[in-house]
Amino acid sequence: MTKKERFLKYLYSKGKSITLTYYTGGSVCPCMISRDANNPAYSAQWHIDNSSAEDCNGTGYIEQTEVSTTLKGNIQTELQSLSNFMNRENKSEIGELQKGDIVLFGQCSASDGSWFDVSNLVEDRDYFTIDSNRYFRRNTTDINFESIVGQVSILKRSQ
Repeated sequence: MTKKERFLKYLYSKGKSITLTYYTGGSVCPCMISRDANNPAYSAQWHIDNSSAEDCNGTGYIEQTEVSTTLKGNIQTELQSLSNFMNRENKSEIGELQKGDIVLFGQCSASDGSWFDVSNLVEDRDYFTIDSNRYFRRNTTDINFESIVGQVSILKRSQ
């Protein structure tokens, strides 16, 4: 059994249940480029001014499909451990850790234990639900032992 297979087996049998909600398809809402095409940002005013247009509900995307799946993962909640894990580059990119932020050490599909890649999730749109709290992924790093075994992700609790 490879290291990856052992790690996934551990996550599948001992991991905490996590719901991941992500979106597929769709297109960028016109409100995103209404102010500055080089720096797209959601514009509530655009939707007020164009009330007949489809509303993106603040996501910046229209005509997308919501997908929910259940994962299993190893959750670390101790802030000091999280702070030690983060290097200076991560801290500047992610911001200071707040009470309630967590680290997800690996994840797999709850249905069959297969590896589930979270590195392509959209940070401010796709989210994890853990113990009724919503978290957004801020950084994902591969766990590499001779080959990629899994991922470690910093999850920021939604305010």
